[in-house]
Amino acid sequence: MKRFFLLFFLLITVLTLFSYDYYLQKDDGTFDLYWYGNVRRAVKYYLSDTCTLKVVYWGRYTKRSETDTILIFNDNSGIPGSTIYSDTHLVNTNSFPLLVSDTVVTQVLLCNTFYVGLFSRCQDQPSNALAYFLSDSTPSFNSFWDSIGTWVVQRRGDYIIQAKVSGPEGISLRLYEENLLDEKKKDNRFNISFENNSIMLNNILYFKMIDKSGRKIIEGSSKNVLIDLDNLKSGIYFLIVKDINNKTYTKKFTKF
Repeated sequence: MKRFFLLFFLLITVLTLFSYDYYLQKDDGTFDLYWYGNVRRAVKYYLSDTCTLKVVYWGRYTKRSETDTILIFNDNSGIPGSTIYSDTHLVNTNSFPLLVSDTVVTQVLLCNTFYVGLFSRCQDQPSNALAYFLSDSTPSFNSFWDSIGTWVVQRRGDYIIQAKVSGPEGISLRLYEENLLDEKKKDNRFNISFENNSIMLNNILYFKMIDKSGRKIIEGSSKNVLIDLDNLKSGIYFLIVKDINNKTYTKKFTKF
């Protein structure tokens, strides 16, 4: 029995030592817009492997104490779905915009696409100036709001809703399929295709392939690349690509 507990302790220690923190943030860090109205707000995130939620951060300006509700949603075809975690947090009175944080004590495991959200009581009218939710003014179309049961994309900016998670090394925080800030640049995005056990890349500046542990498999810089997968072992891999607009994307794939 003592040996069992010793092995268990060593396992927990190893997992802790090799756990890395990742910060999830879509906003640009500026408190540009103040929002009123009692609605749910959420920001879309992605993790290529399972991570543990540690801290949630959000932007708040309130001249009265408020109780905000932290909400984590799964994905429902590109919009927030069912609630998988919720908790309340007392926001104290403040006279200037600030970043509120809440440490998550319950184990919340996250992977693939999910949404970090808040329900915050705000002013019904902008003139009262007592309680607001904050966002920047540069939309990435990853923020959503819901007041009557329908989620809508926030097109004026990204809500200040961030998170810290911990997980294994080499986690990717972005999918290739995510929208670009400038829709006009879509025609200049790189092309990727999987054919005949190979990967073809076009219109790129740089690429790197890593395995699930973060170990580099291959990298290079060329506009057009053909990657042969015949000698690649079965498993999960990530392809990191920088396109001709200096935008970086990550594509997760499985070699069978």
